[in-house]
Amino acid sequence: MNEILLFLEKNPAYLAVAAVLVLFASFSLAKKLIKTALLAAVLFAAYCYYLHSEGKALPTQADAERVLEEGRAMKDKLEKQAGQAKAQVDEARSKLDALRGRDGGR
Repeated sequence: MNEILLFLEKNPAYLAVAAVLVLFASFSLAKKLIKTALLAAVLFAAYCYYLHSEGKALPTQADAERVLEEGRAMKDKLEKQAGQAKAQVDEARSKLDALRGRDGGR
């Protein structure tokens, strides 16, 4: 990295080219971020219009917290079921290993 900086210091023409490239890259990134923000704003406005035209209220903080709590409850339930399924698989494997041991590994 230091070698590149020293090279650019010694050659002002390359430094100017590098500065222009950095400027173009920065401008391109800013343009993409602005487009993304505008798209998000348009989608949000369309969502608000849809809710308004259907006569529904905008979601509140309480609605968001309720959805999060339901998600956490579902996650806990799935983790419990996954644990039970893992226990059943482990039990089946041990029975299979026991059967293989008796049959001589067939």
